Amino acid sequence: MRVETKTVTVRKATQMAFTQGAVLKVLHAMIHRRWPKGCLYLFPTQDTVTDFSSSRFGPLIRDNQESIGIHVRDTNRVNLKRVGDGFLYFRSGRLSQEIQGQTKTSAGLMSVPADHAVHDEYDLMSQRIDELVDGRLAKSEIKTKAFLSNPSIPDYGISAKFDESDQRYWFAKCEACGVWTCFDDPELPEEQIFTKRIVEQPDGSVIRACSNCGRAVDVRLGQWVRYRLDVHDHAGFTIGRPSASWVDPAALLQEFRTTRDIGNFIRIKLGRPYIEAENRLSIAEVLACCGNGGISDWDTGPCYMGLDQGGKEKDLLHVVIGKKHPTANGQYIHLGVHK
Repeated sequence: MRVETKTVTVRKATQMAFTQGAVLKVLHAMIHRRWPKGCLYLFPTQDTVTDFSSSRFGPLIRDNQESIGIHVRDTNRVNLKRVGDGFLYFRSGRLSQEIQGQTKTSAGLMSVPADHAVHDEYDLMSQRIDELVDGRLAKSEIKTKAFLSNPSIPDYGISAKFDESDQRYWFAKCEACGVWTCFDDPELPEEQIFTKRIVEQPDGSVIRACSNCGRAVDVRLGQWVRYRLDVHDHAGFTIGRPSASWVDPAALLQEFRTTRDIGNFIRIKLGRPYIEAENRLSIAEVLACCGNGGISDWDTGPCYMGLDQGGKEKDLLHVVIGKKHPTANGQYIHLGVHK
């Protein structure tokens, strides 16, 4: 909450309290008039906006009336609050339409000036929301942003943002030997987290084990460590439930052993992106299939064509035109979306 970089990214497991931290940081800054133009707080859908405002933000204000509530004035709208001299806008990060690469904004983001924007559950939003949010921050001299999310797949959404950041991991200090251990160690495959970090003892108990002496470690005695020292204005944090002191390591180990959906376990409980190896295409694999001819407007043929109706936009057709190739199965020569 004390970080002052232009951008903050949090790639996390679920139920790690970062949303609460982000909201408190927003309220603190607005109460002390650090963001006079206001703040834009985005959720994936309008339903999540309403649910959060009613079930979490409202009780937070009511339960802390003297410290927070006296600074918040109701506007009779669940998605708009006045805090200090500015406005806190709760909005959906879903775009109304994307047609032929053109982003169509939603009415909820129109005419909303802000100094700061929070993207909560960023992976569930349209990834084109960034350019629209930048427009809302255009007249601000502050222009700070925060991205929070449970990850989905590698190189996408919150994981791509985290890769651009200074990449901070939580390290806890062993009181027995003084060595620091990361229980979300990116160098360890998931299964080794549960053999080298979350360790079952001979008596059947389960501990968070020091990487040096093997004794139990209190993960509350820790600090964030930056992996990338070359990045200075983008703080990135990643943390999973192995580092959460309120999570029972025995229950976590048992769930790992019995889960039928390892992908969801890794994403939700460990806070790591995951995709099955057989379903993943690397950038190199895609580029290896590409030539340098570009998209052709004509060809002598013979060619074949595939058409698909454009989803919600019934008047648009997705077109793929290909032809035989002397060495490969075929060659695409034209891709497009047409009336």
